Amino acid sequence: MTEQQKVGKTATTELDEIARTQKLDMVVGFEGEPNVVPTPKPNEIWYHGRRGDVLFTEGRPAFFARSSDDVRFFSEERGEGIPNIISRTLDIKNPARARNLDSAIKETGATEQDVLANSPYSGENFIDYLYVPKVVARLKEMGFDGYVGGDVVGQMDIQIAVPFDVAQIKVG
Repeated sequence: MTEQQKVGKTATTELDEIARTQKLDMVVGFEGEPNVVPTPKPNEIWYHGRRGDVLFTEGRPAFFARSSDDVRFFSEERGEGIPNIISRTLDIKNPARARNLDSAIKETGATEQDVLANSPYSGENFIDYLYVPKVVARLKEMGFDGYVGGDVVGQMDIQIAVPFDVAQIKVG
């Protein structure tokens, strides 16, 4: 094998690994199209919606989406009070992805009962496991400071980001 063939083989192998890894992070949504959600950029605006005052509590996940339209449902259906959509920047530098969340769920032995005990959700949605403290603790141990991925809300695919610390949520 020539040196050029070796270099070509290495590059192809690396590209194959990148493609395989990204495929594990692709979430096929309502529209049937897989996508990989990009890491939040510095000063990029993200949106959070709910009824009433928007307060973030350490230890509770705060879900953000790239579009205000994507959080409108939550502003109208979650909580009590007047619908509210806020914009913030997120300081997430090393987000976990779907494959990492899946590993953390398996490694901690988290179940739907854990989701029910820590959230208003049933655990049928994969990302509901971000409400389980031992899952987030494991992701932090793995070196992650947040989560990015896809979600299906109603009949829309949305891109979400969840910082693991309220200090990562910035008024932008």
